[in-house]
Amino acid sequence: REGAVHCFGPDRVSNPVRLTDAAGAEAVAPPESGVVRQAADILEQSSGTGGYAFVFGAGPAGLAEELMRQGDLHVIVLERNPEAVVSLRERLRTMDVYGRTIAAHADDPLAVALPPYLAELIVVTCPDTLDNLATSAAVERLFTPLRPYGGEAFLPLNENQHETFTRAASEATLPGAKVERRGDYTVLQRSGPLPGAGRWTHQYADAANTLHSPDNLAKAPLGILWFGGPSNADILPRHGQGPVPHVFDGRVVLPGVETLSARDVYTGRSLWVREFPGIGHPFTNLQLEERYWDGHPVYMTNLPGANYIGSPYASTSDGIYVRYDKRIIRLDPATGETISEFSLAMGSNEADDWGHISVWEDLLITTVEPQIFDDEPLGGENWNATSSNRLVVMDRHTGDVLWTHDADIGIRHNTIITAAEKVFMIDGLSPEAMQRLERRGEEPDTPPQLLALDARTGGVVWSSDDDRRVFGTWLSYSDEHDILIQAGRRGGKRVLADEPSDRMAAHRGSDGTFLWDREESYAGPVSLHEEWIIPGRPGPAVHLLTGETVERRHPLSDEPVSWTYRRTYGCGTLNTSTHLLAFRSGSAGVTDMVRGCGTTNLSGFRSGCTNNMIAADGLLNAPDYTRTCTCSYQNQTSLALIHMPDVEMWTYNDIRPARQTIRRAGLNLAAPGNRMADNGTLWLNYPGETGPSPDFPVHASPENGGRFQIHTSLMDGGGTAPAWVAGSGLLGIETLEIELLPAEEQANAPQDVSYTVWLHFAEPEQAAAGDRVFDVLLQNNEVLSRFDVIAEAGAPNRGVVKQFSGINVRDRLRIDLRPAEGSRRPPLLCGIELVAES
Repeated sequence: REGAVHCFGPDRVSNPVRLTDAAGAEAVAPPESGVVRQAADILEQSSGTGGYAFVFGAGPAGLAEELMRQGDLHVIVLERNPEAVVSLRERLRTMDVYGRTIAAHADDPLAVALPPYLAELIVVTCPDTLDNLATSAAVERLFTPLRPYGGEAFLPLNENQHETFTRAASEATLPGAKVERRGDYTVLQRSGPLPGAGRWTHQYADAANTLHSPDNLAKAPLGILWFGGPSNADILPRHGQGPVPHVFDGRVVLPGVETLSARDVYTGRSLWVREFPGIGHPFTNLQLEERYWDGHPVYMTNLPGANYIGSPYASTSDGIYVRYDKRIIRLDPATGETISEFSLAMGSNEADDWGHISVWEDLLITTVEPQIFDDEPLGGENWNATSSNRLVVMDRHTGDVLWTHDADIGIRHNTIITAAEKVFMIDGLSPEAMQRLERRGEEPDTPPQLLALDARTGGVVWSSDDDRRVFGTWLSYSDEHDILIQAGRRGGKRVLADEPSDRMAAHRGSDGTFLWDREESYAGPVSLHEEWIIPGRPGPAVHLLTGETVERRHPLSDEPVSWTYRRTYGCGTLNTSTHLLAFRSGSAGVTDMVRGCGTTNLSGFRSGCTNNMIAADGLLNAPDYTRTCTCSYQNQTSLALIHMPDVEMWTYNDIRPARQTIRRAGLNLAAPGNRMADNGTLWLNYPGETGPSPDFPVHASPENGGRFQIHTSLMDGGGTAPAWVAGSGLLGIETLEIELLPAEEQANAPQDVSYTVWLHFAEPEQAAAGDRVFDVLLQNNEVLSRFDVIAEAGAPNRGVVKQFSGINVRDRLRIDLRPAEGSRRPPLLCGIELVAES
């Protein structure tokens, strides 16, 4: 704000030109009163407050800056006329506001590629743009940058133009689009959420502990929608396993050491910050450890945190419910202001503020009288406040207590879930906790129980007190299949020793019928991903309906293999959505549930030990959880990612090598990683230096030839080969042999297998026709004579594919490349795809 840019020339200037000064600011004429009223009229009729706005057209003079000033908006002006842009920039520069809260660009508003979901408000003033809004394609381009949940475009159309625009909008069939007349304006609104977007409103996604977002939009490949936003000052330190963020209705709600705050998920801008002194202390462990960085205290802890004592808040569209100071405070999600407060009748111990809290329909479910087992601090590696003596169910609007349930032993917080008109829980403690009670002479005289209570009345719907079948410290429920899963939360470094990790069981939610029992090691917490149970750390997935290990077809040989995923180093839990598993994997990591379960490390930034990556509202949200982090990751920032089909995104795949004949495969030479194609071919990189893969032996000669890699975005999209295959390759290669049958089986190969083979080429250099010419042989038979890559493709960086059918292979495919006479450059090859014909 206070710096300056200096321009130096060869000669000293006695009176340098100054481009900004106070006198210049005073010389700017204020907008005409009509423009001031026009801006006020638009803002009064619009539904948004603050945020980003586009103005299409530089006139009328003063409108853009009035929208900025009156609406607290960051305004971006798009104007076709470059001279008008220069004039507007000079005016705004003289006002000393240009670049911070307003900017102008010379471009066609309906031709430039605007980022999606950015604008709270669009105002169209340019007559040419208004005239061009008569087609569905133009309306769609206007609609794309509007923010979900109420972004609006104001167009000063006459009645005839309004009717034409309405028809065009109807033909565009844009989900959530509404067109209406407000005074002199036609208003196009994007209402409600993005179709297919999910929500995350509790510590484990929802009141049923599914640990799963039904978001259908966040999927690979992923590209950055935005990065930046506020610092991590109002976010908890990464180590203490604090409460996870909530994402709903276009907001991400974040707990801090002393605050709760909200940001816009589509832009990252701060919406509000509310102070709650001490709310995050159990997740920072101020009592145990205090370190200093640059003279300021920071808190580095490794604790179970909210995974055991519970999260202090739960969210809905009309209220965020916060346990604080022996009260439950309901906040307005839009402003953070208090709507109402409910008192809780609790005891006097120091952990009284901590326990379970969740929301289901019109019910608020919470606990009081947390159990204390020793003198260790709350949130430490003990069982303090992991369970409570009483469950309380309230009307979440009035705070009236509807019913309570007293525990015979103790209600573990992670077993309290609500779904299907029932509250499920386990009244029972782990053997380790029970031993502590026995030493104090407090041994209960009743066995542990698995209970299903009527959510409206508290009446017992069913119960099980068979101690052979009541063992868990975790419950989750599938509403679609009416199955209740009993398991343990244990997984990773921040765990309590009493969590079971070698047993999982299922019950029918409606009547408690025992369905199956599985005794096998796993890590928690588990996620209910449609019909699968996915463990919190890599391991076999389990069928929700049967308890059996989930199998998939091996992508290379089609033989059955166990389904699993892979992650590298990192603490923290697993969050899932329809298409993605999100976790710490060195850096941030995701597994693609659609394309072969490959894992991608989103390099450059790290996710938190508290899993801060949540797929909801159509995005993969990643707030900056690096507070107190000293790891050397390059990017310390919040960001959000969305599905971008053309983004280059590579994976590694935790699938064992094929034990039978390979029937479908791709070999992507010199590629940065693996990738599953839409047709089901898993393309493996060779040489395979980027992570685990179901590799098969490949022999290249020469072994140390040249390589090239060109980013997909720089490839010419006009080729016949996918850019992500054509963008890399081997230079000077003479022979390539691919073993399609494991060595131990080659002697017993019964007969040849017939394959269709596709060879991929692209010229990476500025070459001319005739520079690179070579012959290609498959199985010692010439299939291409004097093949000229540049002549075939027509340009560099453009892929070419050649297909050959009926290639018979017993155990290995051989490819030979021979330079043609007169060729000035060596042969090259980018990729090989092969598919068995029968």
